[in-house]
Amino acid sequence: MQSLLRWSIENSSNDVASPPTRRTDLDPGIIDAILGKPDSEQMKEALAKAQDASLDESARLTALDDLEMLVENIDNANDLEKLGMWEPLQDLLASPSDDMKVQALWVIGTAVQNNPAAQKAYLAIDPLPTILSYLSPLDASSQKLRSKAIYTLSGLLKHNAAAIAQFEAVGGWDTLRDAFSGTVSYLYHSTRPFMH
Repeated sequence: MQSLLRWSIENSSNDVASPPTRRTDLDPGIIDAILGKPDSEQMKEALAKAQDASLDESARLTALDDLEMLVENIDNANDLEKLGMWEPLQDLLASPSDDMKVQALWVIGTAVQNNPAAQKAYLAIDPLPTILSYLSPLDASSQKLRSKAIYTLSGLLKHNAAAIAQFEAVGGWDTLRDAFSGTVSYLYHSTRPFMH
């Protein structure tokens, strides 16, 4: 061992190695193509497409579907607040298209599911009256829209005392009861999480 140590000392250089030089000839576009864009950039782009009324509805729905897949990751869901995306998502619920509303509710419901930070951030913009409006038996909402509203409520209210208090304050239980008293029996299956 001593001879190996002596040999390494004798054959090592006393010169201090210079730090590696940083390459400046790399194109960020190429790096993005190889590694892919960061999720936050993809989320911003998807929401921008979803908001762009000049695009056809199919492209906008696809953008929301892409966003929904991205917010399945809890870190990305939490980034919705940092990126200022909750309000624009909520604004999409005012779309004249039920399909756009359904897709926006799907994104929101996925983001808040089992995610206290996202639930708190979303509740801060007072979304419950809008969501509850889709449950009214007098509303001409589609079955898919009502189901996604229940999905979103389920994710928002689960294990969240503040959300339940806000739900009670806006008459959520009455709205839910009234929805059941109508002819919308399919809601029973969607609301089973509330029953347990």
